Amino acid sequence: MKFLELSVPVAGSGKFIQLHQNGVLQKAQPLWTKYCRLQKDLDGINANLCLCNEPAWLFKVAETCRRQAKDFEKQLRLEVDALEKTKAVLERKKGELSSRLAEIDPYLQNASHTLAGAQLLQTQRALSFAGRTSGSEILRRNAIIENYAQLNSFELCKRFDVEDLRLPEEWMKVFPETHLWVTAYSNPILRKRIHKMICIAKRDLRLP
Repeated sequence: MKFLELSVPVAGSGKFIQLHQNGVLQKAQPLWTKYCRLQKDLDGINANLCLCNEPAWLFKVAETCRRQAKDFEKQLRLEVDALEKTKAVLERKKGELSSRLAEIDPYLQNASHTLAGAQLLQTQRALSFAGRTSGSEILRRNAIIENYAQLNSFELCKRFDVEDLRLPEEWMKVFPETHLWVTAYSNPILRKRIHKMICIAKRDLRLP
């Protein structure tokens, strides 16, 4: 510890030593855990909102609505409205937690404000790296599952479609009319396979 200078403002390990010495480290830990969980959920909502402006995804949703005899505009507006309401709730809760962290130490609030940008950059880099280094659909699929672990199976199917991930060949042979993941999810047989596939991938990746 002789290289740790505590006579000047500190960050990182030095700051956490201070928090420990002040007896507030244990109090801050559960709040930080909740904050990180909220941020993951918010990242998922923002990713879905971005999809609502992706032409490729919108064309695919429009085609799905046509096949299912649903009104495209109505379905899209309903989904965006639900996402915006969920986002507002999450942002309110996140703000409350950030304020509670600031009461313990302003450093924790500043650190929480940089969390979202850092996670987003990490996700973008990981997906880009996966796309450059492997042509395997399975590896690409697992990379998406890992980087969007907070999404449910249906939302992951949307993400698969945006990333132009192909359905397994054996699925398309049995169900030749199915080319999109969101369409596959509407098929009871394929929906079970999708749930199983994602569960196995998360288990192998040691994801929650």
